[in-house]
Amino acid sequence: MRNSERPSRDRKTRSAGIILPFLLRLADRIGSAAKNSLFGSFLTGYSVDKDRDVLSSSLLLKPIRSLSLGERLFRPVRFAVAGQFDRSAVLRSLTAFGKMLAGSALSTFGIGFLLFSFFSGGVYVLSNFFRVGQPKTAVHLVFTVSSLLIGILLVASRRHLSEALSESRFGSLLFGFLGLRAEVFRAVPLCRGPAFLTAAAGMAIGILSAFFSPSELFVACCIPFLGVLVFYLPEAGLILGVFLLPFFSTMSLVVYTMFLVLSYGIKVLRGKRLFSLSGLDAGVLLFALVLLGSGFFSASPSTSLPSAAVFLCFLCWYPLAVNLLRSPDWIHRAVKAVFLASLLVALYGIAQYLFSDVSRIWLDSELFSDIAGRTVSTFENPNVLGEYLLLCLPVSFSLFLDRTKSTWNRFLLLMGSGCLLVCLILTWSRGAWLGLLLSSGILCIIVSARMLLLLFPVACLLPWSPAFLPSSVVQRFLSIGNLADTSTSYRIHIWEGVLRMLKDHWIAGIGIGVGAFREIYPAYSLSGIEAAPHSHSLFLQILTETGVFGLVLFLLFLVFYVRCCISSVTLFSGFRYRLRSACICCGVFAVLIQGMTDYIWYNYRIFLMFWFAIGLSVSFSRCVSRKIRSQEKAVPNTEANASLEIEGVL
Repeated sequence: MRNSERPSRDRKTRSAGIILPFLLRLADRIGSAAKNSLFGSFLTGYSVDKDRDVLSSSLLLKPIRSLSLGERLFRPVRFAVAGQFDRSAVLRSLTAFGKMLAGSALSTFGIGFLLFSFFSGGVYVLSNFFRVGQPKTAVHLVFTVSSLLIGILLVASRRHLSEALSESRFGSLLFGFLGLRAEVFRAVPLCRGPAFLTAAAGMAIGILSAFFSPSELFVACCIPFLGVLVFYLPEAGLILGVFLLPFFSTMSLVVYTMFLVLSYGIKVLRGKRLFSLSGLDAGVLLFALVLLGSGFFSASPSTSLPSAAVFLCFLCWYPLAVNLLRSPDWIHRAVKAVFLASLLVALYGIAQYLFSDVSRIWLDSELFSDIAGRTVSTFENPNVLGEYLLLCLPVSFSLFLDRTKSTWNRFLLLMGSGCLLVCLILTWSRGAWLGLLLSSGILCIIVSARMLLLLFPVACLLPWSPAFLPSSVVQRFLSIGNLADTSTSYRIHIWEGVLRMLKDHWIAGIGIGVGAFREIYPAYSLSGIEAAPHSHSLFLQILTETGVFGLVLFLLFLVFYVRCCISSVTLFSGFRYRLRSACICCGVFAVLIQGMTDYIWYNYRIFLMFWFAIGLSVSFSRCVSRKIRSQEKAVPNTEANASLEIEGVL
């Protein structure tokens, strides 16, 4: 029997050995034909140098460049301002404060923790046992006990903060994450430390615990440390801001962004950071001007101007990412920050779905009675959570596919990516699911033509997916486009009203924000749909708010952004970097796909994350271009000593 089976196995092996090479050759030919086509040549023909040349030779900027304003006006002003700032009391005070914190003994901080625990414990006893004021929660007691234990450990230590952090495992991880150099921190001179100040701070914070929550006091205590870090190393501030994004409120992020921009601007004026401008960046600048104009010329300027101000503030994360993340190491740190933050958000979302009551207000109870609810995690809406996870999931997946990592690290990254995927499913956001599926196909096409072969088995398995997927997931996905679903019919009715409105306001739009939309839209809406806050479509909302010029400008920017990303992927010789660049880009593709049926910028934090992701991918592509240019010219990279240079303009 075994001898009779052997010929059939040999025939199968030979047929497999014929089919697989044929499919590989077919994929290579398809990829080569696509790359050499007119459309493919356009998508892969982006060059940073050509982009800057076109910008500098444009009719608008050529006269400005001919005036040599950079040499005649800007550089002397910059040097004068930089000199005044270097001699200012502000810089000296910040420098002294930073050195004092780093060089202080741990016992000094221990005194502050002990006094805080004493007064905070007194507040807890008075509130809960003697009924003085409002009773305190168990969280207050946990903070008090934790501070007591930390204070005992620190008071017993004879080391200084700089020594403890630079020589500990936690310190090395922290320095690696934020890009700090341990040797610089270790070289900080030791000092006795302001024991009186820490004691007074501990007492004051303990007393204030009677009026504020422990989390608010903890954030307030971290602000001085955070301010020094952001001021001296804006790159670390950018990384930390991306990590804190899903946990901070919108106004907190506005204040943080303004201080980050100020710190970066001071670095640029002092000649310690580089500022560059290309055609793609000019597109973002023009779009920012359109947003600003839509804030002023609005149906409701009182509500549009604050919205436009927040948009412009968060749009700064694009140039910050492009100009601060100028090396693969910094980009890798940003990717890790995105992954860690999204993992915490996903774990909280999963725990929220399993152990607490999740809301069903975003579900059609008649069609989806078997779904318990939709998780929101740190966001207010499940669709918003889905948009955030869409931007982060491809990035985390690129870390897992990094072959340079150990097997154990890759396993942990796979588990983390699985948590993000599970949380994305528990949002029950059909737009997010569709965006993930389509962007995964785009990822396969961009990275390698041979990855097209993966689409064939996926296509074959799709009809059998109900056999191994939960019925609720299959039913929810197949309901896409079902007009019986109240969510779908609600969107269609809104689109009908918006299209009516655009007949009268398609040229200049109605202005930025919910206030302007609610001012004009009800007159055109269908009966019963007057209270809609937006158009439930990113592209339709941009057209509604900024007019046809704003939409055309945004679409043109997306075309050249895609061109920049795909060109950078084709320049990479290693699979690791091709995948990293393609994954960041596909996260943007995924959320744009969801944006066809959702206004993804309704939540300001998603707007911030969207432009940061674009800036991150553009920065990555420019790193490739700089590396290739340096290899071609055989000239070492001297960006560390670079001064202000508006490339291609001044």
